[in-house]
Amino acid sequence: MRRFVELHSCPYKLVLTSSAPSGPGRSVERECAINTSPGCGNLAVDEAAAASGARSDRRTVTRIELPPTEKPEEWLDAATWPPVADPEHSVNAAFPWNKFDPLSYQRHHYEHLVEDDRRILDLAGQFLATRTREEPRRGIDMGAGSNLYPALAMLPLCEELTLMDLSTPNADWLRTEIKDYAPSWDPFWEVLAQHEPYRTFPEDPRHALRDRTRVRQGDIFQTDPGEQWDIGTMFFVAESISMVGVEFAKAVGAFLGCLRPGSPFVTAFMAGSQGYEVAGRRFPAVPIDEHHVGGVLRHYGVEDPSLYRIGIHEQLRPGYDGMILAMGQVSG
Repeated sequence: MRRFVELHSCPYKLVLTSSAPSGPGRSVERECAINTSPGCGNLAVDEAAAASGARSDRRTVTRIELPPTEKPEEWLDAATWPPVADPEHSVNAAFPWNKFDPLSYQRHHYEHLVEDDRRILDLAGQFLATRTREEPRRGIDMGAGSNLYPALAMLPLCEELTLMDLSTPNADWLRTEIKDYAPSWDPFWEVLAQHEPYRTFPEDPRHALRDRTRVRQGDIFQTDPGEQWDIGTMFFVAESISMVGVEFAKAVGAFLGCLRPGSPFVTAFMAGSQGYEVAGRRFPAVPIDEHHVGGVLRHYGVEDPSLYRIGIHEQLRPGYDGMILAMGQVSG
């Protein structure tokens, strides 16, 4: 019999550790979202799934523990993973990024704070809060698109922020939005403000974002190896710019290569994505899972990444299996 534990109050944390692997040589922990905001709703942890290593279809957050001995899989160097019917038209360069509609994307995904993003932002804020230091940092959000919450997560830690995106419409949207960002972003900051250094941040985050941020149009595959940042984020980018697995891996590597050794980073991915539509146009995806994310991070030298599988609480669109949050420190 499947039994669920309903968690009716926040903050609350319950961890159920499985002795059974969830995949080859892998163990899992099931835990509720670490969310301290009022009215976050009831969360469920599937004890039967935790005991068996299977994924729960309930509203859970799964912490993935990768054993230290795990090695990258062959797909990292396989240009044919996953199989695609038309390779020539499946690569990043084949898609009309300058026809991407950032306002449509923002309204659909970020006009209101959904529980899935709340969980990601809360975990990311807790992680970054432990990475504060006195020296000023330069931060980068790679492939920022029309999403400001990764930049807000880095804001108190950075003297200077760069938001980079390939798409001209996205870059134009960012330049306008950072001047005085919309009230719809306030709930995102409120999630962060449950933690230090966000809670006691001495500036108005709107003014700080405007004053500290610059927007740069650029290609993740053509970054300058001589320019590096001290902290970085990349949300829903590497798996959402191509249908070719090797480009997903290269995008993660390019992002990590932009960061100095020892730099903290936070990344997020759509799991199992079959592609997505924005204002009637279809855009690509690689259907990755936490195994791929952990493998590619290890491939590029991240020794002990923290991986979380975010179960679907509010379905944003068809064709994905949840979200993956990966945090860590660049090797060096």
